[in-house]
Amino acid sequence: MKKLNLLFLFSAMILFSLSSCGDDLAKKAGSSMTGSINLEETRGAQKFSIAGDAVSIPAENMIILKAKDKQNEEAVTGIMRSLAKAENEAQKLDVKMTVAEGPINDIFAFSLESTTEENLTFEMYDEEGFELAANNNIEVTEGKNYKAIKVSSLKEGTYYFKLKNQAGAELNQMFSIERE
Repeated sequence: MKKLNLLFLFSAMILFSLSSCGDDLAKKAGSSMTGSINLEETRGAQKFSIAGDAVSIPAENMIILKAKDKQNEEAVTGIMRSLAKAENEAQKLDVKMTVAEGPINDIFAFSLESTTEENLTFEMYDEEGFELAANNNIEVTEGKNYKAIKVSSLKEGTYYFKLKNQAGAELNQMFSIERE
């Protein structure tokens, strides 16, 4: 019986030590975003070229995407048609969007040029119309605003941005992810 108790205690100590020895950099850094940002990749600013402008985008201006499960196909029927139609019918957002040629290190950079300050809502869809990101707020100041989206969890393909303001004005933009 004594051997059994010792064996149990020894096993419990091994399990405890294994579970507490993880190398979680985000926890060590005191981050509240544990698991959503790789600190080694986003610790400093990332450098991009957008329409000839060499820009540096800090980590706080990056949107981290994770693909959702595609379970509810009925709910998204016709979303692509709605996106295309919305561009023509809706009031157009007075923001100029310029996108980089493609993702660099799985980060897609873009600029938003505005004549006013406003908060925009960002949504993103895949080519089949499934929503990947919704209700993300982007603060835009007067002039050029550089933002980035981490797309490492997304497959190659065509994706659609939808930006809108509180008045309902919209801007739709398409981009592709192609990896070598």
